[in-house]
Amino acid sequence: MSTSNTTQDNAVLPAPKPSGYCEFDDCPDADEGAAAKSRCSVCKDYSYCSQKCQKLHWKQHHKWGCSSLVVEKDKAFLEPDPEELKKLEDVVVRWHAAFEKLPRETPSSRAWKASSLPESQELLQLEIPSGSSYTRLPPDHTTYPFRLPLTLIARRFTSEMLSSLTPEARTVLGGYITTCGHNPPKPHFTKVYGPKVVEKPADLAPGEYNFWMTLAPYVAFQDFKVCKFGEEWAKRMRALATARVFLWDDRNLNGRK
Repeated sequence: MSTSNTTQDNAVLPAPKPSGYCEFDDCPDADEGAAAKSRCSVCKDYSYCSQKCQKLHWKQHHKWGCSSLVVEKDKAFLEPDPEELKKLEDVVVRWHAAFEKLPRETPSSRAWKASSLPESQELLQLEIPSGSSYTRLPPDHTTYPFRLPLTLIARRFTSEMLSSLTPEARTVLGGYITTCGHNPPKPHFTKVYGPKVVEKPADLAPGEYNFWMTLAPYVAFQDFKVCKFGEEWAKRMRALATARVFLWDDRNLNGRK
């Protein structure tokens, strides 16, 4: 994967291909085509027909899903920490095991909340030391208290899983992630650009981690020939993705005393 050096410690990733049309969901000119005239100057992954659309999109959604194409060497990956990884894995996998034991009709019940599981409260009580180096917060993280721990777990998992890729594997995997992540369900998810995931997995935006959690199990399961992550990573990412589905929008009302 090619990068252009800006300093000894930083590099800039190639920009994503522009869409050519306005990507603000509520663009008033969408029916007329709304040809793009500019794009986000930071991530370069969203295009707009006007400054008005760009500002509205930023306020409503994009500020939580935007991260730079600059790869800062000291931020791109977390220092390996087998102890923290094991602790997070144990809690997430234990949550998933408890979820799997539920009667099949329970998750579809409108009255049921994932926070009613005792294992869900373990997620909120987690101390994640590596989180101190992450200064961004998911949207409405106080209303939806599971969002921050899920984001920090995704950050640790992703940094560890992708830390030993060869340059060829980064190129192949980055392309695959971009293909899967360029057209996310709207308006709940933001795009995921593969080169950023593989080159700076510890320095993504909260919105990028959110959508990445849904893609990660598919990546972890596959044999890409140039890299294979194995059943252990597939198990971790599957458990995390399931927790995201049921806890991301949970207000923890059932878990409060």
